[in-house]
Amino acid sequence: MAQGASADLMESNDSDEDGYIIYTLRAGDGAVQVAQVADDSPINQFGFGMLLIGLLCVVGGTLVGRTVARTGLAPIDRLTAAAVRVAHTRDLDADIPDEGGGEIRRLIQSINDMLAALRDSRRAQRLLAEDAAHELKTPLTSLRLNVELLIRLDRRGTLDSALPAESRTRLLNDLGAQVAELSTLAAELTDLARGDVSDESTELLDLADVVVAAATRARSRAPDIEVALDVTSVWVSGRPAALQRAVLNLIDNAGKWSPADQPVQVRLRAEGASAVLEVDDAGPGIDAADVPRVFDRFYRADSARALPGSGLGLSIVQRVVDAHGGRATVARSARGGALLRVDLPAAAPPAPIARLTAGEDTAVR
Repeated sequence: MAQGASADLMESNDSDEDGYIIYTLRAGDGAVQVAQVADDSPINQFGFGMLLIGLLCVVGGTLVGRTVARTGLAPIDRLTAAAVRVAHTRDLDADIPDEGGGEIRRLIQSINDMLAALRDSRRAQRLLAEDAAHELKTPLTSLRLNVELLIRLDRRGTLDSALPAESRTRLLNDLGAQVAELSTLAAELTDLARGDVSDESTELLDLADVVVAAATRARSRAPDIEVALDVTSVWVSGRPAALQRAVLNLIDNAGKWSPADQPVQVRLRAEGASAVLEVDDAGPGIDAADVPRVFDRFYRADSARALPGSGLGLSIVQRVVDAHGGRATVARSARGGALLRVDLPAAAPPAPIARLTAGEDTAVR
């Protein structure tokens, strides 16, 4: 080091190409220089360690993610396998185990609900086919026997001698009635097989118009039926053709039981938030034991077996009423017969009609 207390102090830090770090301290004319071998191994080791840790994190994350994904997707895999099994075996009786959570659980529950609905639909179709075959057997057998009798007598040339004019007329009338019964049964089966599916759109309508149209059809189909109407304008949201068929079935059913001198009374009124339709007959009424099954498909009480009909009319009424969010009930009429009542949700009339009828009593039709 150079002499002199007042000398300037200078320092520098250099490195050479041989891997040395040189530290120089200058003081005046003198200098002190220290050299140290440059060692990068700690830095290299640190970098390698970080790289190794990064690789381990990537590999571990991949394995953990794959495991989590497999665990999370396992219910979907089982769901897919169950759907494939149902598609191949058409077995709707096996529900999918309700496993998993959140959206997966809701999806499985929805599919199980769908399978249950399909089971109910298949069961209903099977019962409908069985019941239809049973109901068709009787009129078809009678029709076949009568036709075979006519053919056999005609081939023998003894038709006129074996069947007097009166008997022949009675037989032909019987054939016509059986054909009409089969036609009615076929139409009712078609309506019933449609279930809740209908191409008819829902519209706002005056139920009084539907009732009047149904009564007109009932009179044209059976001129002997007398229908007394007492209807008030009540608006509902529904399918007009389906509702007319339901009202027609109610009137037809009452007409079969009413005495010739007693009309079928049809009443329509608004009651609270409901449109109330009542079809009242003066017949013998319905036995208490038969009331719970009145609306069952193909059900006919013992007292009704001698009368024409298929046992489908009131079940169609029940289906139509259910589809419109209503309720159908049966009770004893004050006239001694049956009182069939239908309650449907009433709707507000269109604005112009509401203004015209505000504060006025609707005329009785």
